[in-house]
Amino acid sequence: MRRALFVVMLLMMSMTGAHAQNKVTFGLYDFYINGVTTVGGFKYNIWYRKYSGAAHSRGAVPHKGVTPVTDDGTFWFLEVAEKETGHYLGHITIPSSVNGYGAVASIASGAFKDCGVALTRVDIPSSIGDGILSPACIHSGAFTNCTNIAEIHTAAEVDVVDDAFDDYIYEHTILYVPKGKIQVYKNLTGWKNFKDIREEGAQPGDLNGDNDVNGTDLVALVSIVLGQQSGNSAADVNGDGQVNGTDLVALVNKILNASNARAAASQKRKAEQ
Repeated sequence: MRRALFVVMLLMMSMTGAHAQNKVTFGLYDFYINGVTTVGGFKYNIWYRKYSGAAHSRGAVPHKGVTPVTDDGTFWFLEVAEKETGHYLGHITIPSSVNGYGAVASIASGAFKDCGVALTRVDIPSSIGDGILSPACIHSGAFTNCTNIAEIHTAAEVDVVDDAFDDYIYEHTILYVPKGKIQVYKNLTGWKNFKDIREEGAQPGDLNGDNDVNGTDLVALVSIVLGQQSGNSAADVNGDGQVNGTDLVALVNKILNASNARAAASQKRKAEQ
């Protein structure tokens, strides 16, 4: 309940453009919003956080190990508000930090709203959640009406609100997480709603993420090349940065080579018996 209240209070401040004299106190911390800035094509809300009360001015441990800038625990962080032009094209990478402002630790409500079919991939850094209490780090409606995001790559190992992403994304977008972390994300609020969670570094051609390249992947690739479904990074089998007929040829050869290798290994085992 306290976290839910904190999320609502931060959201209200973001929407109303609150100034530095307005603050939210939650637990040991006071949170202030102190204007906006535009860097690298993104608009950011500028926040800072400090320990509330003299009793906590020294010796307390900041959330997620963030090092305070001063002895009173003050540090700055940024919240992605929107893309500078309001348009989202292709692959967007949210930076983990911006010089002079510190970590990019939050994504505001509506930041990626109505991106439609233009946005195809989003990379979310591990800095999301630094210094603030999850699930307030990705706000309600941050990603809504985005109907062509094929994949989201996240390193943010924190809870996020359930409605940060809409049902369409949960159903149709592949969530890529750090290697060995699938079960972790399946237990995190928000992230666990994704129907398809895979590890980073999946082998090219393994479109369904089952750690094998076979005929089912070929069927999926045909659909992608024909434009019948969205692709993902595993669809670029030959690694040329495009997905087309040459990847179909490369995948067929990969499947045949694997089959021939298995057959040769089987014959060798039989000969040795």
